[in-house]
Amino acid sequence: MGITVIITCGVSIIVYGSESWTLTAALTKRLDGLYTRLLRFALNITWTNEKLYQGLPKISEKLRGRRMRLAGHLIRHTEEAAHETVLWEPLHGNPKRGAPSMNYVKLLKIEEGYWP
Repeated sequence: MGITVIITCGVSIIVYGSESWTLTAALTKRLDGLYTRLLRFALNITWTNEKLYQGLPKISEKLRGRRMRLAGHLIRHTEEAAHETVLWEPLHGNPKRGAPSMNYVKLLKIEEGYWP
């Protein structure tokens, strides 16, 4: 009963609008930790992860699938306003000092293995 409530209510609230998030590795780890804590609370498991996921994917894997679905939709439907906004990638100009910022296209390339 508890895991069904967590999956139907909790996960849908957590991942609402997540298709357009650009997550770093640290934020992904924090989201997976939140999901693990919710499952532990629902199943009343204290320390072991053996029975915890029971074939459920991690929340970061769910987010990856949602991002890929949105990207596929935007690539197919170029007439939509969000196509230019979400899939825009700067091709010229001087980068700012420091680490390069994460954008949606770069995140998709990293997830698919096209980024060095």
